Amino acid sequence: VYDWTFTTPLQQIQASNVYQAGNARFRRVVDKLMTGNPVKVVAIGGLATNGSDASNPGTDDYFALYVKFIKRAFPRARIEPVRSSAGIAPSAVVEQCLSSYLPSDADLVLLEMITNDGRAMDVNIVSGHNAKAYEMLMRSILQGSVQPALILTQVRPTLSGLDDPQYGPCSKRATA
Repeated sequence: VYDWTFTTPLQQIQASNVYQAGNARFRRVVDKLMTGNPVKVVAIGGLATNGSDASNPGTDDYFALYVKFIKRAFPRARIEPVRSSAGIAPSAVVEQCLSSYLPSDADLVLLEMITNDGRAMDVNIVSGHNAKAYEMLMRSILQGSVQPALILTQVRPTLSGLDDPQYGPCSKRATA
């Protein structure tokens, strides 16, 4: 998309990929972006998806920046961004109410639930309730009528009060 020279050797890039498959869902999205067909990009997640951790929500939060990048990378694209914030609800709640968060015609879904599911994801990944709920949520999204492409994102919380020592110190924002 951009004229860029990468310094990471191809072998290292390939080693970092866990699963490459056919990427049919992503290929379909990229085709629509390149041909100027409408693409519905949906962000499902917590406070970061809401933009609460950004200095200017709707402008410099991760979802707004992602949509700006896609528009810049694919100038002909007609993107319809949909922000579906679950606040602090965990994956189990979002999965049970998925039709409220996921439009049936979504082409691309960004899922940001790791912070909401919290420490339980790390403590007991094998039999933990949150890990199973997260997997069920992913499977439910992938089984959507349009079969959207799914990108798993992880945004570290930066709001004071959400700082968690397990993730390291978060920057505190000055308040007036």
